[in-house]
Amino acid sequence: MYYAVASFQDLGRERPMGELALRTRPLTELAGVLRAPVLIHHGEADRTVPASQGALLHRALVAAGGSSALHLYPGADHLFNFALGAEAPAVYRPDADRLSWERTLGFLARHLGRTSP
Repeated sequence: MYYAVASFQDLGRERPMGELALRTRPLTELAGVLRAPVLIHHGEADRTVPASQGALLHRALVAAGGSSALHLYPGADHLFNFALGAEAPAVYRPDADRLSWERTLGFLARHLGRTSP
């Protein structure tokens, strides 16, 4: 089982890690075998998964010869693009939401060979 963490060592220095995370393998171990392009959107103020994890995964994918696009959103927290849920008023960033959606559509169009979504 893989976990959406690029480095347990780095993350462990930044925040406590749960038992589930410790029983899984970091995504960076897949960097050399992933063939699909990877799109990473990450809030720079993410309190759940630090932005350094997204950057670490991006670097590992690129170093392994993979295709990766990393977009960081200043001041944005985790789930910055969701306007629903209990934390939505505190973390929702409409500007970052729109930009991440535009970037996602562009990424999909480029990699799926379509000119419009």
